[in-house]
This record gives sequence, structure tokens and C-alpha cells, in this order.
Amino acid sequence: MSTSSSTMSSNNSLPDEIISEILAPALRVPDAAFATMYSADPNGSPFMRFSESSSAYLVVCKAWLRVGTPLLYSVIPLRSRAQAQALANALTANPELGQFIKKLRVEGGFGMSMFKVLQAAPKITDIYLSFDIPMSDNPSGLCRGLHLLNPVRVIVDVHKNDWGFCSVSAGGHRLFDTLKKCVLTWNQMTTFETPLDRHSSLSCRDIIEALVSAPALETLVLWEDSSTVYVPQYLRSVAQNPRLQRIQFRSHSSSSPKRIILDPFIRWDDRWKQVFSFEMQSSPTSFAYPPQLTATPTLEDAIWGRVLDFTFSAPPQWKVRGMPTPSRLSPLLVCKMFARLGQAHLFTHIGLLHQSSLRLLLSRLRRDPSLRPYVRSLHLEDIGDVIARSIAKYTPALREVYANERCPAFGWDTFSELSESVGTSLQSFCGVTIKESPHSCTSSQIFARFPKIQEFHWDSSTVFDVAPTSIPTGGLGSLVTLAIAECHSSFLAVLALMDLPVLQNVVFTCDTADDGVQFFQNHGKKLKELTLSEFQLHDSALAIAQNCPSLTKLGIACDDEHPISASCLTFPEAYAFVKRISFVPSSSYTRLKRPHQTSLTKLFEALPSSASFPALHEIEHSWCEWPTTDAEILKSRWVKWAESLLERNLYLIGPAGIHWRPRLKYVKKSR
Repeated sequence: MSTSSSTMSSNNSLPDEIISEILAPALRVPDAAFATMYSADPNGSPFMRFSESSSAYLVVCKAWLRVGTPLLYSVIPLRSRAQAQALANALTANPELGQFIKKLRVEGGFGMSMFKVLQAAPKITDIYLSFDIPMSDNPSGLCRGLHLLNPVRVIVDVHKNDWGFCSVSAGGHRLFDTLKKCVLTWNQMTTFETPLDRHSSLSCRDIIEALVSAPALETLVLWEDSSTVYVPQYLRSVAQNPRLQRIQFRSHSSSSPKRIILDPFIRWDDRWKQVFSFEMQSSPTSFAYPPQLTATPTLEDAIWGRVLDFTFSAPPQWKVRGMPTPSRLSPLLVCKMFARLGQAHLFTHIGLLHQSSLRLLLSRLRRDPSLRPYVRSLHLEDIGDVIARSIAKYTPALREVYANERCPAFGWDTFSELSESVGTSLQSFCGVTIKESPHSCTSSQIFARFPKIQEFHWDSSTVFDVAPTSIPTGGLGSLVTLAIAECHSSFLAVLALMDLPVLQNVVFTCDTADDGVQFFQNHGKKLKELTLSEFQLHDSALAIAQNCPSLTKLGIACDDEHPISASCLTFPEAYAFVKRISFVPSSSYTRLKRPHQTSLTKLFEALPSSASFPALHEIEHSWCEWPTTDAEILKSRWVKWAESLLERNLYLIGPAGIHWRPRLKYVKKSR
């Protein structure tokens, strides 16, 4: 039996070539990412990630370790002194690993560890050097070991300030001086890439002068992303290198046309005319239109209709960031077929910025009734109360209504008319403030007009009739998420007597009335997620822990007047199933003041020792932002809090759901 098992295991093992093809997409670094100019990328370094390290693939099994190690070490990006130290230690312990390194990206100086790295990696063909070296960093190792290399391509990244001037620190100048000497001896360097310095800084001029004597230079690549590229006079000299074949101006962006302005001394230089070229980084690929689509118009319309449906589908960011951009019209301008097929999709999700845009929409819907059923969601910004009533008459299939803080409040009559005309189809009603009803006691039968609504935001102080006989118990039967910004106690009393069979998520703000005992008693057992103020959370009458035993996520609303206190999560009762606690600041709560930071520190220190949350795993704060550089990491209070919580198996996460992963720590060697 054991012999059969070992034979089967041996037969099922994959060849190394196949394992390499499996691991390559996960372990290989694209050249475009390796060569990205850190200083020009608004998103920062492409290697600043918070996901699991790709080295995790190597611990799956011995075969993956054997095959994946050369792939992992082929391209090495270094972003911190600690990473450089760890790589130097690995290469010292296993010298054969240095033979795998082909590309090395160094985003700093990183001390003497870099000398050990360069000394152990003789086969480097591509090297990226950043001259944005802070004063606390030291490029001594790079300066000492750079001459040991003989690369084929050198990429130099120089930081530019807001005025376009290249700025180099003292450490960067030391590295510049070393690089100037090295380019004179590197007899395999055929390509040199650097940002274009339009202002002729001293360091950049020195490098260009050194490139005149580079023994093997064939291609000089100058990166510039501005709409107008000005070529200064100091670049004229580099064309005198007899080995140079071309000077390319490249751009990371292909969204706008470029204009080249040559210095007069360069414009009439015959040698420059021979080597000059301009390229976009991403060139369009050739595309042959499938003849099958042309032969079958019905199939052609169906396929392109699906493509346009995906193009015009409303992104989730609309609910937060506001209106769609005018670029949504661009696909309709491609050809007549796109214009014909895209009309309906264009009207599916509509953003109304002001009164005139609403009037234009109404005018179009009146002229073309066939478009009316396609209107599914409206995103309102500055739409008046009276004219908003008329839109419902022309949108029979409306499903979503969203409004931001600039949208004026709707009158009660407007809300009533909307409920009559589109209430049966409406699924989301969010962000709209409703003026108080003029009646002293309003019937709650209006909620029976929303049988399909799943997300409902209520912001009104209207008083309702709470007589049991007047309440539609089956109203809001599809409601899943209920958000309450302002309400009268009678509103919660009405909801308490409704069935609300699928209600799972309820959100209160800090200013919500301190009421709702019956609401939580009747519906608390259904709730999976609940956001409320600290006052409500500690209200013994509401008894949240007893009335909501199935909660998995607990949110705490806060603002400048109601900051989080250090004892806000201290309870005698236990929330047995809460896995995530989320702090939800209001839009007016703009920053954490020092007393609030102190309270959060004490709160995080006390959380793991609290028996109130035995299943707690994550802490979420919408202001949490993770730093991207060593200097920022050292100053960040969020990192300090996150690492303190990680020691006790708790994750601190931001609004994107990303938690902090501890970085390597630099270890100072004792003398």
C-alpha cells in the first residue's frame, strides 16, 4: 500500500517548467512597474503594497521553493533600509542567490548594506537609482559598490518640486558624483533613462556631460509628463556621443497630445535631427474587426450593447463622490452604431448638478418617451424642491435616488408625490432631507408605498400617528439597511410595530433622538450590523447587548461634539459575535484633536483586555491612512496603534478594508 502511494505521488509531481509557468505571473515584476519613475507617479511607488508578500508562495512546498526562488530574486525592489539589510544578510548567508538578481531597484540610499548587495550580485543588467534621498539616509554603500556593476540599462529618478525644478539632497549629490564616474567605465550600458530637467540644474547637466563620453550608450530616454515638452540647450552636447543612436522623449500619460519646443541652438543641429524621436509609453495595438460581426448585425448589436452596458454602469463611488464626469459621453462619439446603442445606457444612471441639467433631462424625456424606462438612478446635487416633483412622472422604472449635502431639502408634498409615482419600483432612497410635514400628526401609510425598497435613509422630524390600527405592518417589507440622521420618536415607534422581516443593518448618527426601546426589543434580534452613538450604546433602557445578540459589526458614530471616549467600549455585558468595531466620524468632524488621540490610545490599549468582545478581530476607522515611506511610518500614529493591536491579534483597518502589515525593522549593529 505504501509503495502504491509513493508511486502515485511521484507520478503526480509536475515538471519544473510547468511549475515555473504557474508561479511566473505571481512572482515576476513587470518591467513597466520596475521602471516607473517614483517621483512622477501620483500614487507613489508601485511597490508600496499592503497585501501578502509574494515570497509566501515559496513556503507552499519544496518544489515551489526550488523553482520560485530564481523568479523571486530576478527583480528586487528595495524601499527601505531594513529591506536592504535583510537582502544583504540573505546574500551573505547564501551567496548563490546573488546570481539570480538581474534587475535591482533602489528607492533610497540604505547605508552600507547596499555595498554587500552590489558585491554579491555581479549579474545585474538593469538598475534603478532614486536621488530622492532624505537627510536621515546614507548612500555610502551605493557610492562604494556602484563601480562593481556593469549594467545594460540605468534608470535615474530625480525628484521634482511643484515648480518643475529637480531637487537633490546632499546624499543625492554624493551619489550623482559616483554615477558620473561610473558611466565613463560601464562598457555595457546601452540605455540611460532619467526625467527631463527643463531648468538645467547643475547635477543633471553634469550627468549629461558624462554621458557624452559613455563608451556604449545607444539610447537616451527622457521622461516628461507635461503637455508641453521644452528641450533645453544643455542637452545639445549629448548628441556628440558617436555611439548614440536615438534620444527619446517618453510620457507616462497618453491622454493628451504633446508639443515639443526645441531650444534654437538644438533646432538647427543636424546631429540632433538624426537621433531625436518622441514616443508615448503605451502605443495603440493593432485591431482587426471580426468579419463575423459585420455579417450578423443582430449579434453585433448584442455584443456591443453588452460592452456599452458595462461602460455606462454606475460605479459605487457615485454614492460618495457625487456626480458622473462629462467623459461618459465619449463612447457615443466613436461611431453612429455606438451612438445608437449607447443612448439607452447613457440615461440609465444620471447625475443632475443643477436646475438647468434637470430641465434639459425633462425636455429630452418629453421628446423621446422610449428613453423613460431606461432611467434607473438619479444622483442629485442642487435640485430645487418644486421642479424635482416633475421628474417622477417621466421615470416609471426609477430604482435609486441619491443626494449629497448640497441638495436642498424636499418638501413633504414632494416626498409624497415621489412615493406615489415611483415608490413601487424604488430600491434605494439615500441622502435626501425631508421637511417636516405640515400636519400635526401624519399617517404612516406612506411607507406602504415602498414594497421593494432595500436601502432607506430617513432625515426628517415629521410626527407620525402611532395608533396601531393606522400603521402598515407589512410596509417596507424588503428593507435591509435603514439609516436615520434625524427623526421624531414617533418614527421609531411606527417602525417598531412593522414586521421588517429582512432588516439587517441600522445606522444612527450622533444627533439621533435617545429613544427606540420598543424598536430594539422587536427588531434587535434580526440585526447583524448596528451603528449608533456612544450615548445610545450605554443607554441601559435600550439594552443593546441583550436586544441585539446576533451583531457581527458594531459601529460608533462620533463628531466634534461627541468624540470617542476611552471607556466607550467598556460594558458589563458581552457582545459574543462582534468581529468588527467601526468608528464612523460625521462629515463635519474633520480631524483628530490631541485629546481625542489620547482617548483613542487608551481605548486601543484597553480593548484586548476587555471581556465584552471575545470574538473581536478588526477595528475600523474611516480616517485611517497608511504611510508609504520610512519617514512617514516613523511619525504615523495609525502605525503605532496598528502594531500595538497586532501584538494582541487585532487588526486596525481603513475605509478600503486594508489592514497594516508590519514592515521589516532595521537592526543597528553594536560596535
